[in-house]
Amino acid sequence: METRTSDPREQPPAATPATPSERGGSPSLHPGDIDRLLEHWLADGVVTAEQAARMRADLPGPAPAPPAPAPAQLALPPAPHASLVTEALGYLGGVIILVASILVAARFWNDLGTPARLAIVGAAAALLLLGGALVPQRLGEPGQRLRAVLWLAATGAVAGFLGLLGSESLNLGDSDLALFITGPTAVVAGVLWWAHHHPLQHAATLVAVLGTVAASASYLSTSEAGAMGLAMWGAGVVWALLAWGGVLAWAGRPSSANLGVVLGSAGAIVGATATMPTRWGTILALATVAAVVVVAVVARSLVLLVVGSVAALQVLPAAMVEWFGGTLGASLGLLLVGVLLVAAALVTARRRRQHPPGAPAAVRGPRLPWPDSTVAMVAAAVVAVSTSAAVLTLG
Repeated sequence: METRTSDPREQPPAATPATPSERGGSPSLHPGDIDRLLEHWLADGVVTAEQAARMRADLPGPAPAPPAPAPAQLALPPAPHASLVTEALGYLGGVIILVASILVAARFWNDLGTPARLAIVGAAAALLLLGGALVPQRLGEPGQRLRAVLWLAATGAVAGFLGLLGSESLNLGDSDLALFITGPTAVVAGVLWWAHHHPLQHAATLVAVLGTVAASASYLSTSEAGAMGLAMWGAGVVWALLAWGGVLAWAGRPSSANLGVVLGSAGAIVGATATMPTRWGTILALATVAAVVVVAVVARSLVLLVVGSVAALQVLPAAMVEWFGGTLGASLGLLLVGVLLVAAALVTARRRRQHPPGAPAAVRGPRLPWPDSTVAMVAAAVVAVSTSAAVLTLG
């Protein structure tokens, strides 16, 4: 009988292991299910974190995401209601400090000596400054608003402290006292604005600068009303020019530059209005208001147009009465100016609506042709030198 050697190629293939479902067992688990089981075992203490990590490394497919940290380790942002409560408590604390200072001043002010008065006002300023500095950054916008309000109150307290020190301790008066108050206050406000780029600090700095310029102008001319108003007008124009050139835009923010243009224009209008008792002051005020309205229309800035319109309500009636008295022509002229302002507002609003609703604020804001910063600084220097020469000429 012949023995036949079997060819290995003719042997049947080895049987593959049966899957759990073919053996009648439970269906296979997805890696995500295994990961959830590992989390459950970790929570129950069945396996350690190291063992769970080694098990995850053996899972087929892409490695699952690492487990989330324990709730105590999570750095979650504060809830909106918590931020609002913190903001409200901060406002309440600032108001209490202010009210307490006023009550002490009203009840015991006459009985207190100069050192005690300075200590009370200085302590209020220090507490407000410290409170603003300690506001956590993680609070977001509510924290920024709270810090801005506290530091604005602190700026006012610093001005009050300097006023007490100058009047009661140094016996300063008039221009000396005004410059003693506004100069250091402008420095403090500027530092706070540099530390916290908020519109309130921006406005406080400009107000202190305008006060410093006006107090300085009183030394340069005997015509105090005209000189102080003209100096404030020049400072406002210089501020608006520097903001227009982006010099005052912190961190390249167009919104800061736009705000600087609006605030500087308002300061120029206030200064021009202060010169109206003089013969040339009315012309300067009218020219300033007209320039602001024209710039607002070109820039498509409704805020700047509102500033110009409010100024027109103050300047135009006084100019018409001074030049034309109570004649019918003056009334008709005012009516024509009102119609022109309404038309300018409609044109500005229609041009602004051409932008998509979701456009960023930088796009929807003033659309001035932003120059190079050097051009703006040169223009501001020309205005500053010209204004100083005019103030000296008034003297």
